[in-house]
Amino acid sequence: MILQSTEDPEALARTLAGFVPAVVEGAVSDALIVQAAERAEIAEVASAAGAALLTGARPAEIIAATRAPWILLLEAGSRLEPGWVDSVRHWLEDGRGPGCFRLEGGVFRRVVPGRRGLAQGLLIERAAAIASARQAEDLGRLARKVRARRLPVRISRYPARVRT
Repeated sequence: MILQSTEDPEALARTLAGFVPAVVEGAVSDALIVQAAERAEIAEVASAAGAALLTGARPAEIIAATRAPWILLLEAGSRLEPGWVDSVRHWLEDGRGPGCFRLEGGVFRRVVPGRRGLAQGLLIERAAAIASARQAEDLGRLARKVRARRLPVRISRYPARVRT
């Protein structure tokens, strides 16, 4: 799993915490956190989660740092609906190729998905990701380049916490 970090370490921590059941089931073997610039707070979250951290790396370097045959690319703050692990397993067993998740939201977002970037996540075979990463400037552009079919799983964002 590769998580594109945002400026919000709390969003990263919430996404990582949501993947604990998938790690226990063996569906996710490792996590790689990617950040554009070094941030101590992000490094602390990555360390606490036992995740590797890459700073300022290009997509080809990021993909090369992975080990699993299939890669899940997400933005920090993303949340997949319960049952996603079984849906992804069936998807892979059926040999359906790259997939993205269904955005949770209004009708407009579902009818006009546009250029998804990482908002819908991306499930992609490592070899295909390596080939696509060569010309991509960032992970969002890599995700937009890949022709992915929609998985039967919704993706949403964790709600922002209100600081008092």
